[in-house]
Amino acid sequence: MCERYQYLVLDRFLFVHVVAPGEESTYTASVWHDIGSLGILAGPDARHPHVPYVAGTTGGLIPWASSVEGDVWYWRVAGEDPDRWTVVVGNRNDDCEDWAEFPTSATVYLVGLIRGEIPGHGLPEGFPARAPEVHADTWPTF
Repeated sequence: MCERYQYLVLDRFLFVHVVAPGEESTYTASVWHDIGSLGILAGPDARHPHVPYVAGTTGGLIPWASSVEGDVWYWRVAGEDPDRWTVVVGNRNDDCEDWAEFPTSATVYLVGLIRGEIPGHGLPEGFPARAPEVHADTWPTF
């Protein structure tokens, strides 16, 4: 996917973080920055079991998509095969924190979300649309 698309946007809402070929180090630095900012997840006021990824460990979260409203999609690292990592959605809107887990790969999750087979837990009503607008290498006009 990374070789084919430089970005993927669903209904002008969900932005999948895709690394552009040749920009791997910039992308990696950005992801590590995002992981570092997740330290708040493990803070003393946390109301959930989620923690940021730490190199060489399992169970931590790595971000792979975000929304225009502050939602973040993560993988929960569990072993060597990313297709077996659970998708975790963190909704943090209106001073509310809501989490949902889907034991499937990111690709299966996105396809299921688009087809209406996976619920948009905590996401805006009507997202994604019945015929979602998908932008891959054609940036949407806002």
